[in-house]
Amino acid sequence: MKKYLLLTIAVLTVLLCTSCMEELGTYNYMETNEIKIDSIKGQSITQYDTLCIVPTITQSKNVSEENLEYLWYWYKAGAGENAKIDTLGFDRNLKYYVAAGPGLYNARLKITDKETGLFARKEFDITVDAENSGLLILSDLDGNANLSLLNSSKIFSQNIYYAANGEYAGTHPIGIADIDNAATDLHMIVILCADGKGGVVTEPTSFVKISDYSSLFYVMPSPIAPEAYCAVATLYNTGMGITYDFIINNGKLHYRDFQYASYEPLFNPEVSGDYSLAPYAILNNNTLLFYDNKNYHFNILKCSYGQLKETKLDPVPLPEGTDTDALAFDPRNVGLELVYAAKGWKKMDNDAGYAYGIFRKPGTTDLANMYCLRFNIGYSMSMGGDYFTPYFQHTVSGATDLDKATAFAMSREDPYLYYAYKNKIYSYDLEFDKGKVIYDTDTVVGPGAKVDYLYFRPDNESFNMWAATSVEGSTERTGSIHVLGLGRNGDVIKVDTVYRNVCGKVVGMTFKNR
Repeated sequence: MKKYLLLTIAVLTVLLCTSCMEELGTYNYMETNEIKIDSIKGQSITQYDTLCIVPTITQSKNVSEENLEYLWYWYKAGAGENAKIDTLGFDRNLKYYVAAGPGLYNARLKITDKETGLFARKEFDITVDAENSGLLILSDLDGNANLSLLNSSKIFSQNIYYAANGEYAGTHPIGIADIDNAATDLHMIVILCADGKGGVVTEPTSFVKISDYSSLFYVMPSPIAPEAYCAVATLYNTGMGITYDFIINNGKLHYRDFQYASYEPLFNPEVSGDYSLAPYAILNNNTLLFYDNKNYHFNILKCSYGQLKETKLDPVPLPEGTDTDALAFDPRNVGLELVYAAKGWKKMDNDAGYAYGIFRKPGTTDLANMYCLRFNIGYSMSMGGDYFTPYFQHTVSGATDLDKATAFAMSREDPYLYYAYKNKIYSYDLEFDKGKVIYDTDTVVGPGAKVDYLYFRPDNESFNMWAATSVEGSTERTGSIHVLGLGRNGDVIKVDTVYRNVCGKVVGMTFKNR
């Protein structure tokens, strides 16, 4: 019986193996579609440029690429497990606007066969270089503070603060400043807003927010109402950096002295006194000149050899025994409201030279009550070596629409004030009281465009001026930037470039050198 049982088991085993062999013989093997990615190497891209990559892709089975799907992504090198992965695109060929901060990024292209789920991946590195120089442009876009950059390669980048932070810098923007001091390695961008918060401070290359406006002060101003930023800047002429800078907030002056500081100082509480400063300053190393639009006279902060001597506003110095009635005007009792003031032409040694101011009689708005004043600010006026010198005060009669002007810019090369009203830009000869229309935006960008802002680079005298226009009454992206070449006679002799509909209504410009 046992012998029969063993025989039965042996027969069943043979039958079972035969069955398995027959079943295995019925399989049809499929060849795997192998995907290969070539031609992507490590590369560099400048911040705010567009990254374009066209990969070479081959498949072992398919000729068409309809079966493929694509994913481009990257993350900051060295971030480890906490790396934030950013998706760059889903198309075969990558076209990506680079708003990320400077640095090294580990990038990947993943290609998946939708039919099988198999994929290939290509790894490569991308270095994002900082855009070190260019014109920063602050505009009001639907009430928001919108920051743009026109770089030295003539690439216009929109929404750079929003791209870096996912939000706007504030509302109701009024101005922008590049605070750059090589001596202390202090560098930041300040965006000023009239929204009760004051704006923000950003990193100068990535434009990532560092802090709020209020953090610039030892004691937060009340109310928060920034009006202007100004600085004694010698950075790009001597390499020394800024010695002092100032914020005018609600008519009050806040100063900061960091020439010898080994830390990042903050702005001091407001300089005490009964005054209300116009949002302009004439600053020249040891001469710190401001104008009081409440009491209608010039004031200085006394300083010498890089240190403030007094922390209060003082009357400008005049030689002892000066007969003020014999002066072109009395700087201690001008009696006029300042409309606009800036350093002017005929630059002298140590950056001293002429300055001009456009004034009007308080309470008036017509051209007949407007005046042009020229004066010399001296190099060391507050040290007793120089004095305030009034040169002339003449009524303005040859400057059409100056009483209604909404934008101003002062040339350092020639005695011209440039100003704008509605669609026209004028040049005004400050010495001979003669003005003329030099540019009409209706002929360039079409009817309805209004000139909002005019700008010269203060650190590099040139014959180029930037003008900003927008459609009057619009809150949308109707702002255009005009790059104008000027002649020695005050005319526009060349329209270099017009960047159309790239921003909102421009309220501020500043040139960032690094």
